[in-house]
Amino acid sequence: FDIQNCAQATVELTFHNANFNQYGWSFRFYGPSTPGVNNTVGWWDFSARSTRVGVNKWRLNIQDGQFGSYRPAGTNALLFEGGPACNDDRLMQSSFEDAQVLLPSCN
Repeated sequence: FDIQNCAQATVELTFHNANFNQYGWSFRFYGPSTPGVNNTVGWWDFSARSTRVGVNKWRLNIQDGQFGSYRPAGTNALLFEGGPACNDDRLMQSSFEDAQVLLPSCN
């Protein structure tokens, strides 16, 4: 997701028909470990800035120029790419396919 004109946001993501209480789920981010530095792009653990708030919902805290925002500091915009992570072969058994972003709270 991409949020313009926002330096900090709390975003709740709902994954319909998912159950993240099983298999030891975590949340991960795809992007630079240092915002704006392209040679640091990869998959990173985002657990320190994400909280599971329901069996199918996560709350993410993202700030301009901080880990988790793809863009460098000072852009006043947030670009996040990522999702739940599980290293279990049962990952796709629940057949969840749709994700819905609910009410980002911009500070």
